[in-house]
Amino acid sequence: MSVILTACRNVNKPKSGKRRKPKPKSAHRHRSSAGATGGAEFGYVDANCVKMWTWALDDEPVTVIFRRDTMEVWVGDEKAETMCNFSEHGAEMDFCVGSHKARIRSMQGCDRKQRIIHTLSVDGYVIPEETT
Repeated sequence: MSVILTACRNVNKPKSGKRRKPKPKSAHRHRSSAGATGGAEFGYVDANCVKMWTWALDDEPVTVIFRRDTMEVWVGDEKAETMCNFSEHGAEMDFCVGSHKARIRSMQGCDRKQRIIHTLSVDGYVIPEETT
């Protein structure tokens, strides 16, 4: 009879294991990926997920925004239609800026500390990344 009473006494005890902490919500989570600035007005977009180039093309200012998380390219206020090519050296995204051909190349950096390097070229000329 004492065996039955002892067995029933331990039923309501919580399991002796490590408690898991709840995972924090990701800081770069956003509600929508549409919008003129690549979705920035709809929610927070992590700066590490965005590359931006600004320069003058045909005497007009042009801004190209590349979102690494969604692989979207925005030229000014419009989403550009891209064509992606993948190779063993990296990825290339071809699109148009007005009547000019543009390409974003993604390749592995030289060091392990450098992750992926993105370069923009328009009509074969490399556009420097915005430093602001």
